[in-house]
Amino acid sequence: MNNKAFSCLDYLTFWKLYRWDIHRHVNKGKKWVKSKYFQTIGDKNWVFATRQEFNPITLIQHTDFTSKTRDKLSLVTVATNVTELATNLSLLCLGIIGTYLVSKQLESKFHDEN
Repeated sequence: MNNKAFSCLDYLTFWKLYRWDIHRHVNKGKKWVKSKYFQTIGDKNWVFATRQEFNPITLIQHTDFTSKTRDKLSLVTVATNVTELATNLSLLCLGIIGTYLVSKQLESKFHDEN
């Protein structure tokens, strides 16, 4: 995935959090919500973080990961998907083999009766 996709995910996450904050504090203004939940840390504005003066806890953004880290995460996802696919294929093959064996048994019973 490229940086544009991760930026889009950050954008969607921000809006979900912001809308939740406004919904949670109906009687408060948007400026109050911003000052309570969001702050500027370093060169980033509107960071969802705790209000601790030293070492605040921040929400990790998708764009914080380097492309190397994202590639590793993608490989883990692909490996998981391949494992799931192999499991599903093996179950499908077992189902086909089971159906074939049952049909052969029914066929042999039919021939034995006639």
